[in-house]
Amino acid sequence: METIVKRLESTKGIGKLLDDYYDELRQAPAQGKVVAWTTGAAPLTPLLAMDIAYQHAPSYAAYCTGRKGSVELLRECENMGYSPEVCSYEKVSNAVALLTKQGRPIRPDLAIPLPAFVYGGRACPNHSIWSDSIGRILNIPILTVDVPITYDDSDYERNIVYVERQLNEVVIPFLENITGRPYNWDKLREITKVFRRVTELRTECMELFKVVPAPATFFDFAMSMAPVMSLAGRPGTVEYYERFTAELKQRVAQKISAVPNEKYRLYWDHIPVWHKIRPISEKLAGLGANLVAATYTHGDSFPCHPDRFDPDKPIRGIAEQCVAQSKFLSSQGKVDFINECIDEYSLDGLVFHTHRTCRLFDVGQHDILAAIERKSGVPGVMIEADAVDPAIYNDAQWDVRLQALLETIDAKRRYGVAL
Repeated sequence: METIVKRLESTKGIGKLLDDYYDELRQAPAQGKVVAWTTGAAPLTPLLAMDIAYQHAPSYAAYCTGRKGSVELLRECENMGYSPEVCSYEKVSNAVALLTKQGRPIRPDLAIPLPAFVYGGRACPNHSIWSDSIGRILNIPILTVDVPITYDDSDYERNIVYVERQLNEVVIPFLENITGRPYNWDKLREITKVFRRVTELRTECMELFKVVPAPATFFDFAMSMAPVMSLAGRPGTVEYYERFTAELKQRVAQKISAVPNEKYRLYWDHIPVWHKIRPISEKLAGLGANLVAATYTHGDSFPCHPDRFDPDKPIRGIAEQCVAQSKFLSSQGKVDFINECIDEYSLDGLVFHTHRTCRLFDVGQHDILAAIERKSGVPGVMIEADAVDPAIYNDAQWDVRLQALLETIDAKRRYGVAL
């Protein structure tokens, strides 16, 4: 199929950053480094400051999917007793733990060393189950940061203090004990400076997505999440985002649109469908539609407020980001954010990915969409899939529902109301 979307050249650099990261992880045991597996929303910079090699489970699931290896791991996990309805990210990690423990082969490009401990951030109830399952499979310690959901702004400061205490009183002493070294506060401050700069550049990029027509797509931004996820604070991340930002600015100056003849500007709710990023982006572009904003990339799910990251108060910044993420588990928090995006990004419609195996983020989606439609009049559509499991995807459903959304937008433009 002829490529319609004008893809960014800078995003090609993410592959090398990830390959280098996984190569370092695989070499870590031979270099005497402690290895951790993380689940959920656990902040990673405290590990990096102690030179602990880590697997970031959500990123690892996306990595496996990009290499067309997630399906075999998912089916192996299900064959060993896990339900198809269990979180697909969890099943990818657990399959590696189970297969490695049993001495069964794993594709070399997917294999990673087993951890000395599990490190979890409990923003979703499943994160605790996930950490516990890996801990029990491998008989290793579990380190958890509990992140309460912030339902109301009055809870915000109290929740930050709660998370900050856990980091200072539990996480830091645990990392000192397992490595046998005093905590490296100087390195954490340097990492925070890097992280802050990446966040500044990402924030600048988000402003450029407001330009009509947009110089890039949500998919470009989603593919560029690693510098604030698994690669947070690592070398090369600032340089990556400098190139990314420069290319966006160049496109804006030259009036180059990522989607030729952009006609519809859409919003994406939930995690990307990693195994269908290219087909979905091409499908949308063929209809003149561009996803220009999303909960996953533009919201507080990941860092977009540089002022939170003060190198002189690194733990405070980590705690504040953890708590900010939790606001997006509140239905009202998501409604407020999407309504703001409708105005700021000139949105015409909403695409809600109903993620079959990620129930917490699915909670309230129908009510959220109804509330937004009542307030703004912007129509939306619900489409079922899964981030890494292609078995939960139906092309016909996507075609029919996307077409219906665009026809609704056309009717609204023609008659002033959605039919």
